[in-house]
Amino acid sequence: MSFLDKYFPVVSKVTIGKEEMLNVCELVRCIETDDRPPQIEECIAVPFYIDAAKTYELYQYEFWIEEENGDTFEEYMLRVTGKKNFEEIPNDIIKTRRICFVNNIRNDQEGTWKKIKEYLDFLLHDKDIRQEITGIFNEFEEKKIFISFY
Repeated sequence: MSFLDKYFPVVSKVTIGKEEMLNVCELVRCIETDDRPPQIEECIAVPFYIDAAKTYELYQYEFWIEEENGDTFEEYMLRVTGKKNFEEIPNDIIKTRRICFVNNIRNDQEGTWKKIKEYLDFLLHDKDIRQEITGIFNEFEEKKIFISFY
């Protein structure tokens, strides 16, 4: 998990299979009190809604942190959508995926850290995510959002 290692001991976790997932609400509280961004490296964060025995992967909201010389946003979008031209991608998907992507520039770790915070806030407060989860579970509780890093 690396850049979030310092939060790992103090944030609630759920283990499903061999995957350990961090509670997003608690992670946000820890991050808000931290005034110095950690050294951030390339990874993918996948959010889940976990309610008792049910686990729902929010794969369409996975967060990509690309290395500095990694894919541009346009290349990333073509890869994840399977489209050949950026113009073919619907605007609502582009808008959502802009929130879920950052190109990690080594000399702008603060910018990457800010983007991570915005993403976590998005997971907790986006109306489309709330509607989707409410449609499946008949409720939405922020404390049931967890995230796993790869």
